[in-house]
Amino acid sequence: VKDCIHDVFVTIYTNRAKLTPTDNIIAYLMVALKNTLFNALKKTSDSFSLDEADEKEDQSEEHFSTPETIYINKEQEKNTHMKVHAMMSSLTTRQREIVYYRYIKDMSIDEISKITDMNYQSVSNSIQRALGRVRNLFKRE
Repeated sequence: VKDCIHDVFVTIYTNRAKLTPTDNIIAYLMVALKNTLFNALKKTSDSFSLDEADEKEDQSEEHFSTPETIYINKEQEKNTHMKVHAMMSSLTTRQREIVYYRYIKDMSIDEISKITDMNYQSVSNSIQRALGRVRNLFKRE
């Protein structure tokens, strides 16, 4: 485990120019460590299975979850939910409907155009405008 922790920090240091800033460094480090441990376990064990990995991940999350990290994660989730709600409410009703079909229902643009009785290009344009608006709102915050 100590070697994996060391490997995480070496990897972060060597790739520091490529990394993007993060709001929650503890969560980032935990995920990086989990992935490094997963890769190390995969290399050393021929009979390694994903079920074992899921079981080990559940155990490690319980071990690393402190009240502070749980609180931070809940607050971040709540904050993200509020931002998404505010951004979605800034869209027109039609844009919200199209974004819902595209990203929540995972429908193709062709399927959306049939449901909404719009042509393909109009649906595509609406999606792009909605994403542009959300992007601009996100940049402001």
